[in-house]
Amino acid sequence: MTRLHLELLARAIGIHNFPVIFAIDHPQNPEVMRLIQRFPGNKEIITRPTNYGLTKNILEALKYTMSKTSHYTIVLLDEIMISKDFLKFVNYCYHNFYTPDLLSITGYSEKEEKYNEVEYYTWYQDYGMLITKTAFNQYILPHCTQAYYNNRDQYLQTHFPNIYEKQWNEQNGLIQRVRIQHKLRILKSCVCRSVPIGIYGGRSKSEISSKPYEERYTALKQIMTNPQSVLAMQSSGPRVIQNWHPVYPDWDNITLKGG
Repeated sequence: MTRLHLELLARAIGIHNFPVIFAIDHPQNPEVMRLIQRFPGNKEIITRPTNYGLTKNILEALKYTMSKTSHYTIVLLDEIMISKDFLKFVNYCYHNFYTPDLLSITGYSEKEEKYNEVEYYTWYQDYGMLITKTAFNQYILPHCTQAYYNNRDQYLQTHFPNIYEKQWNEQNGLIQRVRIQHKLRILKSCVCRSVPIGIYGGRSKSEISSKPYEERYTALKQIMTNPQSVLAMQSSGPRVIQNWHPVYPDWDNITLKGG
């Protein structure tokens, strides 16, 4: 998945305008490190000396990137595939629709409407998203502490009572609680511009998973770049997302749906 993720990211419109920061948890996989080293463009690689786990690694990476940026950070896990115009889309939406209560802009959508429209949404998605610096610094950063990392359930019950009690305690759950508590807004693409790649999750089953590396990569690439038939294997089993397109028609403007 990492190889395909990086290949599509390198083709994204405007990628040369974005410094790419890789936050690699411990232990580092040698093949993953080789792929990252070969990634073209302006990049920085952060490796953790010990295992942080997904939640701490992502939030500590956000603390670092937000300290360096003026406006936002785009978060892409290595299991996410983006359309060619994803970076152009989130950057345009930020500069044209930003408000102080805007938390995030996501490219994920389960429906297919107009590719040049965006709408407000009530759910935080981690399938490729922009997080604003103002919302992060004011509402998320205060919770990026060792107290939260050490005992997430207890911390969330204390600071977010009666919101998703005793469930969903990772970074997504934290950010979703922040959104609810502070009534923050999310913008969402009206077509699917970011989507999970192929096969993941402990209960996923597929013939592809037993194939040699190159065959797996070729099969995944063919599946994920075929606009007519996209396969996303999630922990609950296979799911076909029919509205994914790796390339959308060129556009100059995005409008707010119903606005």
